[in-house]
Amino acid sequence: MSDGSIRVLYPISWITESPIVMEFLLDNLLLSKQKRAIQGADDFLIADFASGENDQIPMFFIKLFPSLVAEWAKENQKVTLGANHRFKRLTTYSTDLHGLRLDGLLGIFEENGIRDRARGLHARLEVMTSKAALRPSDTEFVQSYPEEKTWLDDHIMEHDSLPDACFDFGVLNNDVVGYLFEYYKTYTDAQRSLLTVRETMREGSMLIVTQPCSLYSVDNVEVLAKCGFDFIEGLDVNLRTGAVTSLNHDCCIDSLGILGHYTFLVFLGV
Repeated sequence: MSDGSIRVLYPISWITESPIVMEFLLDNLLLSKQKRAIQGADDFLIADFASGENDQIPMFFIKLFPSLVAEWAKENQKVTLGANHRFKRLTTYSTDLHGLRLDGLLGIFEENGIRDRARGLHARLEVMTSKAALRPSDTEFVQSYPEEKTWLDDHIMEHDSLPDACFDFGVLNNDVVGYLFEYYKTYTDAQRSLLTVRETMREGSMLIVTQPCSLYSVDNVEVLAKCGFDFIEGLDVNLRTGAVTSLNHDCCIDSLGILGHYTFLVFLGV
């Protein structure tokens, strides 16, 4: 698949333009010999929060990203994969409060051959540390193929909830923050939802927010700062020219969500 095709099919792939993101993911995906004996150390867990039926995040990270980050590491003379270093097992968890959406998503995963590494998690964001469940077909799958289970699968099936600090990397895709504070404000507690997102992410984990303000004008940086996330950088891509512009924490929300642009913001959990 050409770079142009990847960009069109998976806009999230623009994160590869950020050395900060790529350094983080490379450092955290690598599993050295010394760490292999630690329980759960060989799993790298990604959360696609409030995914709906959007398959972009799991498809990109499972099918394409490992080869892209390996190529980036080689080009930038970071590390050579081999006996001393290999990638952790990457697994995605797509969360949504509608079970039928997740069932549709799991069907897409099955068709595209990523069923072993992609889960559907039935949960409301604001209460997922007290109530969350794998879809029945997920439970059946991991029980039939125990070698594919992660430590998080075991925890969810035993406790019907997410533990604190379980995710290494998270995505709020396509203006989720705006949706929470505007469209869903009568149905959910937006700030509580984002605080719970932070609770499920490890200290020092990375959160990517894509297309902020594309539908609703909400100051994502200010909102997420109140929920335990530090803004690191932002990039805005002109999709016609491919020009990439850096954004700082003072960027005006009126300058975001421009038609024909792809924007993402990078945060670390503190």
